[in-house]
Amino acid sequence: MFFDGQFRSKRTINLGGRSAAHAPKDRAAILRQAHEERRLREENRRRQDGATKIQSVYRNHRLRTEWRAHQRAIWDFAWSSGIAGATGEEWVEMMRLLVFFFDVTCGDATRLVNFVDPPLPCVPDDAVPTLAQCPGVVSRFGRCAFKSLPVLSDADRDSLLRFTLTVGEVAPRAVYGTVRTHQLAVQFLATLDTGAGGEPLAQFVCGAVATDPSLASLHLLAVPDLASRFAPPAQAVLRQSFPADTVHQLLGDPSTALWAQIADTSTASRIVCNLLDLSSVLLTQGHIDFVRRYLQTIMVAFTRLPDLERDTALLHRLLDTQHAAQLFDAMSAVDLSLFCTVFAPLLPHLPLNRSPFMLLRRTGLVTRLFTHVFPEGTLPVPTGALAAGSAPWAVNDLVSAHPALVSALTVLVDFLHRLYASCGDDEFYEFRWIARDSLLHLAQFLKWLCFNAIHHSLQPVPARLLEGGVALLQHLFARDARRAFAPSRDYWWLAGLDTGAFIRQAVAEMPPDVMNIDEDDEDIDSDDEEGDGGAAARKEARIRANLSPRHRLLRDLPFLFPFEDRVRLFREYVARDRMAMGIAEGVYVPPEHRIVVRRDHVVEDGFAKIHPLGSRLKGRLAISFLSELGMEEAGIDGGGVFKEFFTMLANEAFDPKMGLFDRNPEQELYPSVHGRTKLPMYEFLGRVIGKVLYDGILVEATFAPFFINKWLGMRNFVDDMPSMDPELYKHLMFLKNYGSDVADLALDFTITYDEQGQTHTVDLIPGGRDVPVTKDNRIKYMYLVANYKLNVLIHRQTMAFMDGLKSLVQPEWLRMFSQAELTTLISGARADLDVADMRSHTQYTGGYADSHPVILDFWAVVERMGPEDRRRLLRFITSCTRAPLLGFKELQPALCIRHAGDDQERLPTSSTCVNLLKLPAYRSRRVMEAKLLYSIRSGAGFELS
Repeated sequence: MFFDGQFRSKRTINLGGRSAAHAPKDRAAILRQAHEERRLREENRRRQDGATKIQSVYRNHRLRTEWRAHQRAIWDFAWSSGIAGATGEEWVEMMRLLVFFFDVTCGDATRLVNFVDPPLPCVPDDAVPTLAQCPGVVSRFGRCAFKSLPVLSDADRDSLLRFTLTVGEVAPRAVYGTVRTHQLAVQFLATLDTGAGGEPLAQFVCGAVATDPSLASLHLLAVPDLASRFAPPAQAVLRQSFPADTVHQLLGDPSTALWAQIADTSTASRIVCNLLDLSSVLLTQGHIDFVRRYLQTIMVAFTRLPDLERDTALLHRLLDTQHAAQLFDAMSAVDLSLFCTVFAPLLPHLPLNRSPFMLLRRTGLVTRLFTHVFPEGTLPVPTGALAAGSAPWAVNDLVSAHPALVSALTVLVDFLHRLYASCGDDEFYEFRWIARDSLLHLAQFLKWLCFNAIHHSLQPVPARLLEGGVALLQHLFARDARRAFAPSRDYWWLAGLDTGAFIRQAVAEMPPDVMNIDEDDEDIDSDDEEGDGGAAARKEARIRANLSPRHRLLRDLPFLFPFEDRVRLFREYVARDRMAMGIAEGVYVPPEHRIVVRRDHVVEDGFAKIHPLGSRLKGRLAISFLSELGMEEAGIDGGGVFKEFFTMLANEAFDPKMGLFDRNPEQELYPSVHGRTKLPMYEFLGRVIGKVLYDGILVEATFAPFFINKWLGMRNFVDDMPSMDPELYKHLMFLKNYGSDVADLALDFTITYDEQGQTHTVDLIPGGRDVPVTKDNRIKYMYLVANYKLNVLIHRQTMAFMDGLKSLVQPEWLRMFSQAELTTLISGARADLDVADMRSHTQYTGGYADSHPVILDFWAVVERMGPEDRRRLLRFITSCTRAPLLGFKELQPALCIRHAGDDQERLPTSSTCVNLLKLPAYRSRRVMEAKLLYSIRSGAGFELS
């Protein structure tokens, strides 16, 4: 190589093509590379800046730490040298130095306590007044004091707080009025164990609220369960010295700035709960102005924050036993109108807790409310034409002209409903809280108020008053149905109202489609032990949204109308259902299903041939019996054989010997606990009862009221226990009223029952066998025992029975009736046969007439019969032992007596399919009586012609 005079090397040319490194790049790749390079430069710059800041912060921290350590050393030297003779200014300078280098982690909390501890001679007499002239030092001292509290002993903590209170007397704003001090105090209070706070801390809380009630209340009263943080002596100081009246003046004004600063419902709940607790002393004194402000605070709180109505903690606090007693006692100093205005919106959200309402016995609140609503003791119950429902009975005038009275009525009704719902029959029938006559008058008033409000859709009537009135009326009627306290059965009817016309108008309105919501609806059974009732509430809302006013009255308050009218409406529902399904009616209509059953195997053959029909059982069914010889009995089923078959089926299937049903001491039926493996049979029997109701057949089976409750969608409670096990009910009442130590009875939260010879023990609550029954939890034990026996133990059998019943009869149709009325609908009235009614609706053929001598003898014989023989006679003619519910005028076809010849040896016969008695013309009344009794007592199968 040699130098050719060129200092740059020549460009190397690759004749084989360019390499990938030198290949040209597209625009996107170049931009990506540029962005990546820019990102790396920015990241490096941020790292550099971050490192600079970290170094700066560290250097500053180190310098401050070194400076504080230096100042702390100077302070320690001065302290060790003694400052006993220091002036107030010198002492304040020492305090200024201490609070500015203060650090809890360096032991400065101990230095602060030693510096201000009164027993030491180091605090000059003029130290506190001099310190008060330096608000910055005082404010910082307050913050340092609260930072020190968590690390100090109880004695040192009290010493430091006492000095703080001393300073606060001369410089309250500097000590109590800073947000940072309040926040530190809240942090310390939140860490305190229950009952750990002392009197100085309680005095600080009172001083802070008194100095700046708006700011301090927002912070300090928001501490959960504030009073519980203090020891009992300190709690007494806190309640005695707390300026509750001042805070009530603030919170009782909805426009105050304090409400604007409360951020959420939970904070408001804590503030109000603590304020109610700390107001107990003033509330006990009963000053009328304070009681008004107290109630005003509650009303404003719920007005400003409606969600508080769902705050369980606050609602429990409002009707806590002790608080309720104080409040009820203080109400003697205040107009009840304000109390009612405050509590009317709250009562629907309160749990059915017995203890607060038991105080009513002592305070007489119900009596005072009743006198307040009806001062003259008379009730504006409508009469005459006004009662006929032609006008809304001046309800609008009552509501608009007397809003305070309506609020008081709302509270009275809601209190009574909840009070009676939380007490047993043994307490209700003593009429402890309101006299029987007053209660009946109130019920009479509510009947018309609720009827007019619903029937005329009166908007001014408050929804809570209407709902409470309906609930109270339902509850009172249920009690009266279980054990009468009303003067008569027709007391509950709307006297003066043309109920027949009302029912006819209801019939003219097509039953709403919602009456058929059941089969595909969600499970709303209330027997689930942990059920929340959400599905039931949703279904109830859908039903109410679609009901007309008349049907809503018939659904919610059916007892306002006579039983006979409701039976007619029920029959109309059935007739419309038949029409919708295309089912023809009449004696001579061809049957849809023909079934042959063995007379001695009615239950087995019925289950095998009828159960598979399902809802098709609504159609007409023709039955033929096979005798014991296997021969089909003669005759054509025009309805009588069918009724006989169902009567026999009910008698055999519901016999306890079948193992499906048990009887209570009143011989009433309910599903047996042993039948859990026979659920299809229960469904079949439910379908049988559905057919009985659907076709208006009367059977002998009588069911226990608690079991019928399940048909009506009701849940059973302790008071329903006598209809299942009266002995167990007596034991539960003994436990409830047991005056000695309940632990002596050695009970636990378990229940034992026998099933197929085996004894089973079930826990009523988790781990119940390890939880003893005590005086405090015995009420809970009673309700759990009743719930298990009445709702849980036979739940599966009941649901299977209901599935069968619902396939033919909508449960909504049954809700028009009470337990006793539904029993009458199934089994007929237990009263003796009304011979006069039977005779007046009997027809005659073949030459007979009502005045014919043979017919006169016949009715004379019937008059002489005993009740049992009269039932046998009715069964002989109609195949049923009980008269139609609405009298013999409803019997179709009408009862008829036909001339059957002059043969004196011939026995009377019948054709039950057409309710026909074939009576020979006996010449002697004695012969007629003998022949007739022989026929009706024979019990033979009916050979129909």
